[in-house]
Amino acid sequence: MKRLVFCVIILSLVIGLNAYEEWTSASGYNEDWQQAFGLHFGNVSGNGFAYRYFLEKVGFQAVLGGYSAGNNEYSFRDKINAVPGETVITKRDKGRRYSMNFGANVIYPLKKTDLFTFYATGGLCWKYFTEKFYNQDYAPSAADTLYFYPDSDGVYTTRDTKNYVNVGLGPGVEIKAGKYFKLCIELPITYTGKHEFIMYVPAVGIYYYFR
Repeated sequence: MKRLVFCVIILSLVIGLNAYEEWTSASGYNEDWQQAFGLHFGNVSGNGFAYRYFLEKVGFQAVLGGYSAGNNEYSFRDKINAVPGETVITKRDKGRRYSMNFGANVIYPLKKTDLFTFYATGGLCWKYFTEKFYNQDYAPSAADTLYFYPDSDGVYTTRDTKNYVNVGLGPGVEIKAGKYFKLCIELPITYTGKHEFIMYVPAVGIYYYFR
């Protein structure tokens, strides 16, 4: 998460510097453009591709993202070190994990200038995680010493799944970073699906306004 936020900030700075001359002239830029597409990362907004749409006095944001990582195969050994007093030992090997999230937020502008828009935002983000695990039971054998267990040839799979919703609200600012680009930074108070309050963890995004 931290690496993604860092990359978005660096990318925004680069775009802002390259487009500075075009921005100052503002040729062809329309302050009333209502739609934008970009990337957003945050606990309330969600992480992924983002779309913003503004009416006269209020805006709406939707964020959709996901990823897959991990292994499709297990790597158990034929024998492992024994544990005194144990008759069966179960080893667990991580497999592939999947994650997706969807966020829906409302944006209420409070102050607009030529350089930035200060706003209040709030909403929710649904998050879903699932991870596959490979399991192998090791049992003692009379053919081995007391210090090893042989492979029992019984690999089976289990799955851990989490599904929860984060809700929150707080202030944000959207700053011009070029002729068509804007960078936003938000600082919401978040109540997570894990029953925790999170403050001082910013959300960031970069948007391209196209009409």
